[in-house]
Amino acid sequence: PAIIRVEEVAHTDEFDTLCDGIQQFAPPRIIKDSGRLKRLIIAHGGLMMFAWGFLLPSGAILARFGKHRPDGWWFKLHRIMQPLGLVFAIAGWGIALHNFRSLDRKKDGTHYYTHAALGMTVLILGILQPFNALIRPHAPKEGEEKTTLRFIWEILHKRLGWLTLLLAIVTIGIGTTLDLLTPTNQRNFQIVMGVAVGGSLWILMEVLAYDKNHYKSVATSEDEDPGTLEKKEIL
Repeated sequence: PAIIRVEEVAHTDEFDTLCDGIQQFAPPRIIKDSGRLKRLIIAHGGLMMFAWGFLLPSGAILARFGKHRPDGWWFKLHRIMQPLGLVFAIAGWGIALHNFRSLDRKKDGTHYYTHAALGMTVLILGILQPFNALIRPHAPKEGEEKTTLRFIWEILHKRLGWLTLLLAIVTIGIGTTLDLLTPTNQRNFQIVMGVAVGGSLWILMEVLAYDKNHYKSVATSEDEDPGTLEKKEIL
């Protein structure tokens, strides 16, 4: 939203005379089109929060806590969720680049520039993730040792991914302090969003932890069942 800052006030009863010769300009377009601007801000924020607040963290959590099941199911889900999350994030990024000018210069008394600069950094780091996934060294087969290149790649890919998500959380936090909401509504929105997003991700981790324990207990009970062992030996 447009901000008008008063630099100087003239106390006079003859404003008509004072303004003689000064060219009168129409109100800025941003004021006349404030409804459209608000919708664009909501669209940008909604896409970014869905991507960086839910989809991408969920894919990272699956990769971290979902490796107990066979057939690489966590990898299949991770490979779907991360590119899909980036599609939503890039769409939100496009809205910001086309309609907002927060990177033109730092605006005094606001966090627009900080939010925009962090957002650019997060998107660049996020876009790099699928590219470095394309050049990943092959995982070791059963009985083989992990190569040095694979070890280094795993560290870089995982650390860079978690760092990007952390920066995204900070960026979203700053974005929710901008002028779209009043200070009271900002705090309420941040609390509700934090509880909703954090609670969803926590539930996902709890479900994966339960599934891991359940899967291990079932596998152990099957190994202890003589009939199951006999069946395995026949197969």
